[in-house]
Amino acid sequence: MLTRCYYLPVRGFGTAEVESITSYVSRLAREHRMSSQSFLSEIAAEARHSSIALSNFCALDGQSANGYLGFSRSLSLLITEATGNKDVRHMTLLGLAPGLSAAGIGAVKRRRHWCQRCYAEARDVEAVYDRLMWQIADVTSCAIHKCRLSMECPTCEKSQPAIPLHGNLDRCAACGASLAAPTNPNTGGEAQIHQGYQVWLHETLDDFLSGTSCVASNTSGDAARRFLLALRRNHWMTVEELSRRSGICTGSLRSWEERGGRPELRSLLRFSANMFVSPWKLLAAPEAAAAQALVLIKPEKVYVATKPRNARRYSRPAIRAAVSTYCHSAECPPSVREMSRRLNITVSSLYLIADDLLRELVKRRADTLAARRQLRREELSTAGANLLEQEGHLAVRNRRTFCDRLTETVPASLSEAKTIYPTLLRGSS
Repeated sequence: MLTRCYYLPVRGFGTAEVESITSYVSRLAREHRMSSQSFLSEIAAEARHSSIALSNFCALDGQSANGYLGFSRSLSLLITEATGNKDVRHMTLLGLAPGLSAAGIGAVKRRRHWCQRCYAEARDVEAVYDRLMWQIADVTSCAIHKCRLSMECPTCEKSQPAIPLHGNLDRCAACGASLAAPTNPNTGGEAQIHQGYQVWLHETLDDFLSGTSCVASNTSGDAARRFLLALRRNHWMTVEELSRRSGICTGSLRSWEERGGRPELRSLLRFSANMFVSPWKLLAAPEAAAAQALVLIKPEKVYVATKPRNARRYSRPAIRAAVSTYCHSAECPPSVREMSRRLNITVSSLYLIADDLLRELVKRRADTLAARRQLRREELSTAGANLLEQEGHLAVRNRRTFCDRLTETVPASLSEAKTIYPTLLRGSS
């Protein structure tokens, strides 16, 4: 049984690039050469915690781990006891728990998000880690590269678990392809992704993640109610007028003010952005934040809800021309979902305009991906055959040794190595 874990420093501690706890658990499991489920079950059994929820954690979303609810607290205490690292708490949003809603909705994304260019710039697999900033709701861009965050594998288009089973953050858990391929530079809607609300969001979250704000120690449970009372008293504003200026519905505002309800993180950020006040100052010193908002209230909004436009607002020939360009390009064409996002149009409207071209595009994309997978299998088979010739009977007898040596030789996942191992043995016998 595992009695004590290795001590790993938290990547980006004290900065806005601080690591998420799900990424930290993945790196710990990789260092101990264990799967994530086995690692969590072992340390839970050693600490005499219930291992049922932890053993099934890899199949769940990461919203409960990176957030501020009870599971985040239990997981951080568990990792702290196992590693002796007292900085684990700062890889979650536990500092915001006193001032936010107990439901925990709208705080952290359910699916894992990452920046492909940050992965590509990492020198080796040990330097790859997920930032907590990427997992926070409403954050859709990378502050460094100004590009959209990814949530699906570029090869098989499958979402990734919060904690990969074998700890390979830069490899797809389904097909083993690299997640570090650079995105296309600012195509379509990518050029306008990092501006406005996204810029304000990164600047605001930097203060909390880097530890410069005092929200963790001074957060009050009735901060939203005190802020609204002070703001409306000083401005003589009605709830309806405040709703129009802030973009928050009157029901939520009345719940915060009259019933002492605590806001969700997403609502708090959007409300603060449109009221031009720091959300951390709102939670720590609501009266002072209301006095600041007296000067900074403006009718313009930083956060504006957007949705894909309808097909009738488009030029159909222009849409068909864009789809035709993707179909006949030399590179692998994007998926229909990715194309609809780049053109800012719904998938159903895109099919109504260019159904025949989309069928051709899907077929060409499937053929291209199949050819890539075949080339990948041939590359791994060649590397595995060379490894068997070098290692001899040791690699043949021990599959684990073969898989470890192969993943060190070529960039491959553990599942890919296990897949080609029986084929190579049959070919060598």
